Amino acid sequence: MTVRRIPFGRRRSPPDLKTQWIVILGTATAGAWLFVWGLHLIRGGHTLFGVGLLLGAVLLVPLGRRLLGAGDQWEEDARPPKIRKPWHW
Repeated sequence: MTVRRIPFGRRRSPPDLKTQWIVILGTATAGAWLFVWGLHLIRGGHTLFGVGLLLGAVLLVPLGRRLLGAGDQWEEDARPPKIRKPWHW
């Protein structure tokens, strides 16, 4: 079984509305919570940990987009991979 990138013209359909709302509300809630807690820790003197939480909050945006189907998409191919002959055959 191999994994290959789906060509741009053959994208899979977007998830249903319920799944979109779950992903959006989940990442928005978690991102806001991490952002506020990060700012709170920075003001309290724990700068490094606070900056780490801020980075985590920012990185939730691409994660949410990836869960909703943005970016590259991959599919599994059930066929066995082709055996390539060496160049000297």
